[in-house]
Amino acid sequence: MIEFLSKNDAAAIARIHKENLPGILSIYPVSVLKEFYELQLSNASKNFALGFFENRKLQGFVFGTYRVDEIFNDYIKSAFYYFLFQTFVSFLKNPKLLVYYLKAFFSKKRSSFCPVQLVYIAVDQNSKKKGIGQQLLDAFENELSRNNINYFELEVEQNNPALRFYRKNNFETILEINNWMEEKFLLGKEL
Repeated sequence: MIEFLSKNDAAAIARIHKENLPGILSIYPVSVLKEFYELQLSNASKNFALGFFENRKLQGFVFGTYRVDEIFNDYIKSAFYYFLFQTFVSFLKNPKLLVYYLKAFFSKKRSSFCPVQLVYIAVDQNSKKKGIGQQLLDAFENELSRNNINYFELEVEQNNPALRFYRKNNFETILEINNWMEEKFLLGKEL
């Protein structure tokens, strides 16, 4: 069953995120992810999440925003010292992350004029291959359509197996990001 998620679901979302999603945010402890989602889900005018539940347990989620340019800045502003401390601890555990952050800071920023983005979609490892990801994507698109939004974007690493899933669901490449820091696609979809 698919339901809207609230900040009360942040711990379950954070666990699934940490265990199943690649990317820089996953290097942080679950506590940072939980705080990130609590903040994001407390602002329904900017963000929303839907979850797939089975036996009252969250099996997967999709998180989207109407203001992609603000989500990470909002979190960093609200928890600056905590985030700074956790980033420092992460650098100590994995010094290569410092290089990644420096590259990100000095790299040319990509441009997209679309503020609506599917930020994360993840399914628990034990629930994969059951069609949950498809149900979550369909529910996400239905929610956007219900709000008269007919286009959205997402980013995906070029070597991510999810790219095949997005192609199957009629996403088109808007921008290819190939630089010394990352190899990603910015994909878009008309509803």
